Amino acid sequence: MNTKGHLALVACFAFAITAVAMVRPRAGGPASDGAAPGAPQAPTGVVGATVAFRRAMVGRRAEMPLMVTDTEHTVEPGALPPERTRGRTVGTTTFRRQGAAEPRTLQVISVPVPVALGRGTVAFTATPSGRADLLSARSGRVTSAPSNEERATTLVARVPAGASAGPLEVAQIRFTNDSVTTTVAVELIVARVHRVVLRPTRAYMRAYSGERVAIDMIVQNLGNAPDTVQIAADLPSRWRGGRTEFVVLEPGAQRQVRLDLRAAPLPATGSVPLRLYASSHEGELTSLVVPVELLADRATVPQSRGPSLLAGIATAIGDSTGQSPVLGFALEGPLTASINVRGTLVHPTEPADFNSQAMGRVGYFRGSSYLNLSGNRWSVTGGRTGYGFSPIFGWNVYGLGASAEATSGRWTVAGVAVEERFNGISGGGHAGLNVSRTLGNGRLSAVVVRMDQQLSVARRLDAGGLSYTFSPRSGTLITGEAGYRSSSAGSGAAVSGEMRHRGARGQWNVYGAHAPGGSSAFARATDEVNANVWRLLTPKLVWRAAGFGSNNQSGNGNNAHARGVSTGSALTVGHASTIDLLVSAHSNAFDGLLGTIGSRELLGTLGGRSWLGSVSVNASVGVGSTTRTTELSGGGTFARSGGRIVARGGADAYTGRGSFAFDASVEQNSSYTGGPVTIGSVGVRATQVRLFASQRAPRIDAWAWINAYEGAPTNGPAVRIGTEFTLPANFSLAIDAERNPYTRIGGRTPWIAAIRFERSLALPGFRPASARGLVFDDVNGNGTRDGAEGGLAGVLVRRGEQTILTDADGSFRFYDNAPRTSLPSIDVASLAIGQLPATPRDARGIRGWAIPVVRTERLDAILVPTADSLGRTPVTRLDALSAIATDSTGAIWIARADSTGLAVFDALPAGRYMITPDLSASTERVRSLQAAQTVEVRPGQSRQVVRIPFGFRVVRVFDGGASGGGGRRR
Repeated sequence: MNTKGHLALVACFAFAITAVAMVRPRAGGPASDGAAPGAPQAPTGVVGATVAFRRAMVGRRAEMPLMVTDTEHTVEPGALPPERTRGRTVGTTTFRRQGAAEPRTLQVISVPVPVALGRGTVAFTATPSGRADLLSARSGRVTSAPSNEERATTLVARVPAGASAGPLEVAQIRFTNDSVTTTVAVELIVARVHRVVLRPTRAYMRAYSGERVAIDMIVQNLGNAPDTVQIAADLPSRWRGGRTEFVVLEPGAQRQVRLDLRAAPLPATGSVPLRLYASSHEGELTSLVVPVELLADRATVPQSRGPSLLAGIATAIGDSTGQSPVLGFALEGPLTASINVRGTLVHPTEPADFNSQAMGRVGYFRGSSYLNLSGNRWSVTGGRTGYGFSPIFGWNVYGLGASAEATSGRWTVAGVAVEERFNGISGGGHAGLNVSRTLGNGRLSAVVVRMDQQLSVARRLDAGGLSYTFSPRSGTLITGEAGYRSSSAGSGAAVSGEMRHRGARGQWNVYGAHAPGGSSAFARATDEVNANVWRLLTPKLVWRAAGFGSNNQSGNGNNAHARGVSTGSALTVGHASTIDLLVSAHSNAFDGLLGTIGSRELLGTLGGRSWLGSVSVNASVGVGSTTRTTELSGGGTFARSGGRIVARGGADAYTGRGSFAFDASVEQNSSYTGGPVTIGSVGVRATQVRLFASQRAPRIDAWAWINAYEGAPTNGPAVRIGTEFTLPANFSLAIDAERNPYTRIGGRTPWIAAIRFERSLALPGFRPASARGLVFDDVNGNGTRDGAEGGLAGVLVRRGEQTILTDADGSFRFYDNAPRTSLPSIDVASLAIGQLPATPRDARGIRGWAIPVVRTERLDAILVPTADSLGRTPVTRLDALSAIATDSTGAIWIARADSTGLAVFDALPAGRYMITPDLSASTERVRSLQAAQTVEVRPGQSRQVVRIPFGFRVVRVFDGGASGGGGRRR
């Protein structure tokens, strides 16, 4: 058939289809296609055929039907709306579930059906959005309900682990009925998670006693929101520094932080677990323990045998007094194996020429000399000493004399006997005894005290009684006291009680006491009660309150009364800001022979603090009123009231070069109250400022302040600056200069400098070595010290928790007791490159060790691919192969070859080794072409090179031959 015939046939076929479509009757009438009465009918004829064809071609692409606005649909009762709704569309709304959801949790969300859909049956389709996983059904229907019943559909979603704090869209739900379609976006509030980790940059650290220690660590925020993290350290005894670092981190961010500390001075040595922690406004987040090895300076290693003595001399310059030398001594350390000694002595060569203010700035305080001897369960102190008993039995006994304390089993006995003596003048005597015993979870004590003061104020007290302290549960402590007090100011029974509690969300305590005689008999007051509470209401809101009251009867007709109450709260705003509100009211009254003088004050203070990077800014404003009253015995009464305003502010900055601070305050009082009308002050300070990065560079401290009020000095601010230099041979020099207008001399304000020059010395003790030994250079590697093998100096040796450096001859001595099974070990890091230590195998009955340190040598092994008789050479990767060295005891060393076939044994101890190749990683069938080689490694010899040829294995072919005729190899 030609082309014209084909065209005619196609035209006839199309005409026939069109005719059938135009004349075909509709079975079932107009509504036979299932449409509702009155619904628009499908087009017919050519148009209908075209539409049918297009629908057949497009298929399910018509999931989003053409929506005709304001077209009504008729649905029979109980019938569901068609899937493709023709009606009006309502815009998207948002539904946010109340409350917070933790990451990694499943959340059940009840989403109400929008009111615009009426009360009939509603179809819904849920589409996941955001990062949440939708676990519930994606589609369904909500049946009709009465008008007074709420309808909702339920979603189950999984909050992802890395969800950021704040709103999170979970899904979008499309609700549809016969006439309306609307979409609801469903949201959750993701709770804030505080999670911070600390990682050390080194597993352990070593430092010399008394010197600077730089602790580096990595802090990382693994929470879901930006966080301000405070990094600090729990300092062991006699450590200094502890400057806090503040770091602001985004989620997932990390930063390296350094804390500059100063280790405890000699004789502190050994391993110290230094605890570092990270915290926020909600409390501690995480902690980290970094072991720090404290080493004694090599020049003062013998100091570990006895106590250390710090001897110095100081003087003042710029004043008419204090220029005579002042000698100072500080003693601390072990005297014997079980006795420690500690004490200070400050001796002015001319007692009348002593400037107490200037000497105090360099640590020389007159009248502070003492000597203390202590053991494991006892302590004795002579010189300036004291003992604290209790508020009703003598708050603090102090003077020149002796005190002692000893413990045996459950019993403890403590006593003190001192005399008042200041500036060469003697007064009354004080004595006391405390005997206590542990009973269950508590401790019962019996106290007897006699106190007699004559120098400043004449008063006397004889008292005795019992006290009991116990803890019924963790965090709770209860104390009760009862006894009798006798004094000229009043006598009678005395009681006191206190209860303290500390929990995860706050703490509180209540205290009350009755002590006849009051402050005239060494008590704080005759009657007193005080209480305070601190409570964490929410993660960002803290509430606190306190109250007190006291009545003090001195016994001479004068009485003092005090009352007070305060309450406030602190609110954390954002990540680094806090707002404080405090309201306080207190009153005081003094009753005397002439009448009563009293004052009352009410003050409300609003303040805030915020961190801006490493700078902390604070400000507060207080507004209140003050009332002063006077009631004369003759009947006259006077009262004066006025307002009061107090404003304060400041800023603190912590940097790697030092700490800096600024403070300012101003106070305005009404002239009617009788006090100063205006009081102002401004101060700046800089501490631990480093001008140079050297470890031994001096650190400078500087202060400047000025006060302004009626009658204040007008000749400039007060200025103080000081520094300390570390000099060679354990010398140190401290200089502190001050210009203070409040200490004017003859109408002028001079600069007064204090200079102190000290040196640390090691004293011999009566402490025998608990263990000793020698670390020597085992040249020939036989494990025994021969005549030509000398000791190794400066090697770090450990035994238990003790650490020491070897002397110049390689010897070491330990003075602290340790278990008999403790073996000395050498820190490999303290050895030279190419040296390896050997540890003794047995410690039983050994008090002296000889620890060999063997030398090592380098050995090179070259793996050489070699051609066979057919000229085939292995092409395997040489860096996949290895060489093995096996010594006479069977121990092996493995060296990986590089791309050229060179395998290097960096440090082989002296001995005989068998060298073999490891070709198992080769992809080819290769073997070593010669037997294992034996080499002798000797320290000090020239580098040896071993060549290991390898090649293909021999190929063997087996020819089976004819059937039954056997075969042969070839």
